[in-house]
Amino acid sequence: MPNFRRQLFLLAAVLLSSACATDARLARLEEASAMQVRLLAEHNVMLNQQAELMAQLIEAQQQQREAISGLDSALQRERARLEKVVHKLDPESDTPEPETVPVQVVDHEGKAVVGRNEWAWFDLLGRNLKARVDTGALTSSLNAIDLQPFERDGRRWIRFRVPDQEHPDGGDVYETRLVRYVRIKQASADGMDRRPVVKLLVRVGELVDETEFTLNNREDMLYPVLLGRSFLRDVAIVDVSRVFVQPKFRPEESPPAVAEAEADAASGNGDEATESAE
Repeated sequence: MPNFRRQLFLLAAVLLSSACATDARLARLEEASAMQVRLLAEHNVMLNQQAELMAQLIEAQQQQREAISGLDSALQRERARLEKVVHKLDPESDTPEPETVPVQVVDHEGKAVVGRNEWAWFDLLGRNLKARVDTGALTSSLNAIDLQPFERDGRRWIRFRVPDQEHPDGGDVYETRLVRYVRIKQASADGMDRRPVVKLLVRVGELVDETEFTLNNREDMLYPVLLGRSFLRDVAIVDVSRVFVQPKFRPEESPPAVAEAEADAASGNGDEATESAE
């Protein structure tokens, strides 16, 4: 009997020791799990803070771009306003027509050289307009007001007027085929700007092409015409240090190559292909 009691006592001691050891291990596991949860929570807080900082940085950069764009537009408007004021005060003090030089080409490529500003002749308008050459823009743009889309023989057309220094009210009303509409995001304004697109025969020196122009009011800009990459691609290079490199086109001096371009444009090749819904 004494031996049995001793064995029972030893068994109880072993069981009690095992229970204590298990409780200790469980406590350590719980403590480790709690620490992992705390570390994960702190990590998530840091990630959220980084995301907020990144969003603030992106917003600040966007505001900076909008501010720069607004300043550029304001500068263009101020330049145009000052030119108008000077012209009103002394009409004869208008800037003389820039001297032109013969068309220059790059020997190894045969491409025409154009400056950052050039004269652009429009057959539809029958006049030259000062143009700003912009390789950052894909499509060219023309200053146009009083836009009136309409239909003719089941096709979309548009009529408009084109103001400049000699025609401040826009002059005659012009009509041409409406190719399509495009939506353009303006950095200085919210939303998208919907603009009509037309194809016009334009000449810069001896460069002649029927190219696409968006029609929109550019009266706040210094130049009524913007020539983009669609007109310059593969035929010209831009020397931004020079202006009016190409000779100003005069109809009475039209070379045979120009007459051929006129015939191609008049034939209407590709009209059906360019007609597209918005």
